[in-house]
Amino acid sequence: MRAGPGRGAELPVDSYKESVLEAVRASQVVVIAGETGCGKTTRIPRFLLEGQVRRGEGAECNILVTQPRRISAVSVAHLRINPALFQIRLHF
Repeated sequence: MRAGPGRGAELPVDSYKESVLEAVRASQVVVIAGETGCGKTTRIPRFLLEGQVRRGEGAECNILVTQPRRISAVSVAHLRINPALFQIRLHF
């Protein structure tokens, strides 16, 4: 993928666009790992939304981006405070 209006510089994840889209279509869960700055947080959601829009399903597309280290840190903190009350809740 080339850089274009609103896209900025090409990032390493750009070369994996079709692979990411295919993996998401084929699986219920996809874990993507990469170096800091490779485009995981900024490009992957764009790939997914653009793919859904092309298929005419953009209005049904919900994308959640999370920071796993933050979730892990909060989870450990909750366990240390009170293991009996440990619960993770996602509010939409």
